[in-house]
Amino acid sequence: MNTSGQWRSIEELTRASESGDEFPAGSAEWEDALSRREFLRVMGASLALTGAGACTRQPREAIVPYVRQPEELTPGKPLWFATAMTLGGSPHGLLVRSDEGRPTKIEGNPDHPATLGRSSVHAQAALLGLYDPDRSQTVRRRGQPSTWEDFLGVLLAKLPGWETSRGAGLRLLTDSVASPTLLAQIGALLKKFPGAKWHVHDSAFPPRVPTRCHFDRAEVILSLDSDFLGNPLTPPRDVLDFSRKRRPENGLNRLYVVETMPSLTGSMADHRRALSPAAIAELAHATSQDAWIAVVRRDLEAHRGRGLVLAGEFQPPAVHAAARALNDALGNTGETIEYLADDSALSRAEDFATLVSAIQRGEVEVLVMLGVNPVFTAPADLDFAGALATVPLSIHHGLYNDETAARCVWQIPESHFLETWSDARSLDGALSIVQPLIAPLYATKSAHELLAAFALQVPGDGYEIIRGAWQERLGAEDFEARWRKVLHNGVVVAATSPSQEVPAASPPREREVPSGLQLLIRPDPHVLDGRFANNAWL
Repeated sequence: MNTSGQWRSIEELTRASESGDEFPAGSAEWEDALSRREFLRVMGASLALTGAGACTRQPREAIVPYVRQPEELTPGKPLWFATAMTLGGSPHGLLVRSDEGRPTKIEGNPDHPATLGRSSVHAQAALLGLYDPDRSQTVRRRGQPSTWEDFLGVLLAKLPGWETSRGAGLRLLTDSVASPTLLAQIGALLKKFPGAKWHVHDSAFPPRVPTRCHFDRAEVILSLDSDFLGNPLTPPRDVLDFSRKRRPENGLNRLYVVETMPSLTGSMADHRRALSPAAIAELAHATSQDAWIAVVRRDLEAHRGRGLVLAGEFQPPAVHAAARALNDALGNTGETIEYLADDSALSRAEDFATLVSAIQRGEVEVLVMLGVNPVFTAPADLDFAGALATVPLSIHHGLYNDETAARCVWQIPESHFLETWSDARSLDGALSIVQPLIAPLYATKSAHELLAAFALQVPGDGYEIIRGAWQERLGAEDFEARWRKVLHNGVVVAATSPSQEVPAASPPREREVPSGLQLLIRPDPHVLDGRFANNAWL
């Protein structure tokens, strides 16, 4: 029976009143074959969701129209902007969709040689990071709200002493840096304060020899614990080339995988073998032989110049050197793989353990950390949290008020890459522009703006810093037209870096081949070392 007490017209209501019937005609009849019991069962979930939604009070929002509508904006018509996302020192060229001034979708940039229009899961999920309400939103001093101006006042008071001591006691800690402009700023800071030192700590991505793989030419691939299909740093171009080469019409490559734990690459292998880390080192140096290894060796030798040997990012340097020696001996170097010259400033940075030792000796007075969370990610035996407590002035710059920020004197909120200006350089030399899609949602600063304050750079605005650096790079002649073209395309494809000489592999020493039970600690493939733990998509 319909007990809603609603009528379809005034006439129907009038007829019902005259007849004394409270409800419309036919409302007491259930003409559908579906029983009431079945109806309630089917609609139970919807009714429950409706009730749950009714418990939420939506906040009041004022809708303010445009005072002057932007010239390029048409309501309902999206705009696409080229930018780039850097992860582990590896930039991915992107196209970001903007609907009425807000970024809503991320895709790969087809003009970028590393992505070719594809994007990774981390790039797709980066959109949620922009709108994350748990982001660090304001400058904090010892956990209490403060301002950027207060921080600058403290910084300016310290600068005369640093100039006198030439920066002794000043330390800078970053993750892997791909921005040539940021590297130039770090170099200028170290030149201004020769006593200062720069350290690098990236727990999810160990240092690696820069390479350029040509999977479209490789017919036989041997992976020594290299999850190149599941590694977030693998360019989408390489995954695309490998997939195309798996088709019979393109040659149908063959993949051998030796690994210590299941991986995405291992699941795609034609032949997979599980080995301990010690056994992988022995295999790489040909100190162990069996029928399986003999078959792989014959296959690689039968495809000289068309094979590829890859060492995993967590394998020791001796295994990487052995892989290089095998590629050299098989004629693969220069054909299916190129070893690029490491001419970046990253090669001149000191390691993280050296920083901890300096803090424990009382040599560090000021520690500036950009985009890292070492209290959470550093090895426990280093006791970085205990060492950090002894630093008089600690400054953390990051997206979140994380474990490291909670133990620092100053926390400077970091701008998301979708709301700041920057640039990035791929290992193969391609230069990308990182341009914002939206104004900063909170009172945040980019790493460029923070370092500009340390070097007393004027201007300290992110756009002017990046534009000035690119004006030096592109030249003053016809700069405006060239600059607008770079912003439109998002990338400048440069020449590939020359190959570098790597010493031949040497047999492993006894201490490099441990025996007995071995424990492997690897980053999660989605949240990595915890930096994406707050992202629901990951």
